[in-house]
Amino acid sequence: MVACVAAACAGCSGYTAQRATAPGNAVGTAGSLEPVVWVEHDGAKCDGVADDTAAIRGAAAALPPSGGTLQFPKGVCLIHGTIYVGSHTHVLGDGTTLMAALPWNADHSAGYALMENLHYQGGTVVDSDISVRDMTFDYGNLAQLATPGGGKHALRFDFAHDILVDTNIFQVRGAEDAVAGLGVQNMKVQHNRSYAFRNCAYDFWYGPSNVTLTDNFAETDHSAQMVNFNPERTAGDSAGMVAQGLVMSGNTLVATGPVAVPIQIEPLGPHTAVQDVSVTDNHLKNVYLVMRGNVRSARVASNTISDLRGGASAIETYAHYGATANAITISDNVITNVPTIASELGVIRLEAAHSMASGNTIQGVPHAAPDLYRGAFVPR
Repeated sequence: MVACVAAACAGCSGYTAQRATAPGNAVGTAGSLEPVVWVEHDGAKCDGVADDTAAIRGAAAALPPSGGTLQFPKGVCLIHGTIYVGSHTHVLGDGTTLMAALPWNADHSAGYALMENLHYQGGTVVDSDISVRDMTFDYGNLAQLATPGGGKHALRFDFAHDILVDTNIFQVRGAEDAVAGLGVQNMKVQHNRSYAFRNCAYDFWYGPSNVTLTDNFAETDHSAQMVNFNPERTAGDSAGMVAQGLVMSGNTLVATGPVAVPIQIEPLGPHTAVQDVSVTDNHLKNVYLVMRGNVRSARVASNTISDLRGGASAIETYAHYGATANAITISDNVITNVPTIASELGVIRLEAAHSMASGNTIQGVPHAAPDLYRGAFVPR
């Protein structure tokens, strides 16, 4: 009996699959529904001992151009190089861990991703309609490997659109990111759990658009940021570029170290912008929000921010790189236990044009800074 897998698209939250015993051939079909490729039929052992890299790559390549499901079995699939997935590929785990091991074969300068889209090097959007579900990505002993050029992003998409990352676990173990998107369009990241990243849990740059982060969990004891959303590839290299359309809702982000970790929604250099941002109903513990420079049209509402350490304001918006934030609304947030604000710049710092703050509650340990600091700007 061949497994029946419903046809899916990356943006469809109702995508479901049933896994049955794999047939004797590598590719199964279900009538008019999409094909299913079981990685073990291309030789993957997923026993935590054998090198499954070539077998999984072969299984991914066996899908037709029209796409299908790349099905993983229960177990630990040991890999020594990145797994590449093309358009219309729907990766589906079943209690599966994809674990990195040494010696690692980095096929390109940033080739430390555990899984990446096939045409990562395109520079223009090529790959589309990709989903990854119910997998555990574990950096294993690769996390300690020196990474010239960076790129230790467990699941990375470059110049791809219509992407779904749903109900995965990321054991980053001191590597850089759990999920990364460079130049992505229409990407949903939901119901994932990420641990022990040192750069960012959910990292989007080089002009991303329409990114949604919903009901994710992330925890680290030290990190450069929790979430990043910016226009540039590197600081100042992308004049005129805009990062547009970020929705963050229902996420729980926890920093357990001695200093609060930021969510950074901002240009990294001059002559770029971020616009159309919504950050609502998130639980942030020792995590604060930064929106500086040319950030246009952002709503920050009904979040809980608590237990900040190291002197950070809970929400910061101010001029940078010669540009001023504009049309920022900060409302109905609950901020608790922020006793160590380092300056007079406020628990909420709102230095932005045509902006307002209302209905926010600040409670808990008394703090030295004012509740709200407006600087040169007043709401109107």
